[in-house]
Amino acid sequence: MKLYYDPDCGICTQAGRWLAQQEVRADILPAWSDEEFSSKVDPQRFSRAIPLVTDDGHTVYGVVAVGLVLKTSQHRSLRVLGRCLLSSIGRLPAEKVYALIAQNRWRLPGSTCSLPRRS
Repeated sequence: MKLYYDPDCGICTQAGRWLAQQEVRADILPAWSDEEFSSKVDPQRFSRAIPLVTDDGHTVYGVVAVGLVLKTSQHRSLRVLGRCLLSSIGRLPAEKVYALIAQNRWRLPGSTCSLPRRS
């Protein structure tokens, strides 16, 4: 699995670095770092949510991407969190929080996001 983050966004870069330290079984890579990004990731969706290219070649975004990666962690608490994010009960509130953060990421402390702002 490959999870791609926006290397021009401070929030995305910090989140990517944190995930890479959590002993997950996924490559955490800056966007545009390999050919698979260009061929598997929709640029419009990438502007709103982090993409994960699964081992079978499918691309998922946002909460589902994060949940799938967390489920592979060596840390039990993160595996549980991943399952919660993917559950029918946890997914809807997680998606609302994710969307709120994504829509306002350039306003957050430490952000250097250069993705186009939606009006």
